[in-house]
Amino acid sequence: MKALSHNIFQVADGEVIQLVTTIDNPPFLAAYTTPPHGSTWTETKRTTTSDTRKFKCPATSGQQVVFTVSCAEAIPAGAPYSTAVYALKFTSVTNPGDPVVDSGVAVPQGLGPINQTYTFVVQ
Repeated sequence: MKALSHNIFQVADGEVIQLVTTIDNPPFLAAYTTPPHGSTWTETKRTTTSDTRKFKCPATSGQQVVFTVSCAEAIPAGAPYSTAVYALKFTSVTNPGDPVVDSGVAVPQGLGPINQTYTFVVQ
């Protein structure tokens, strides 16, 4: 996996990608395009502060996997923070030596949900 930008990636055919999403202050209010266009989610696991899921890229050059992550906030009145910060970490399961790619979504109080679309293009 190679990051071409913060939300566009170049991947190998059949590559398996893991996405781990965490939030700095619960509740965790992220939602994902299901299924992602061009693939399916596997090994999905959610806790109160994180979500872990995997998908397999197509086997044909030029095909894509595309999905949107929608992040919201529920910051309580009087909280010492005014932004919910989601960290997204993309890791190649197939090629564990590839660099991990970090992305993120910051949701200011009252301005969510914020959507971010991610595209994985088979090389």
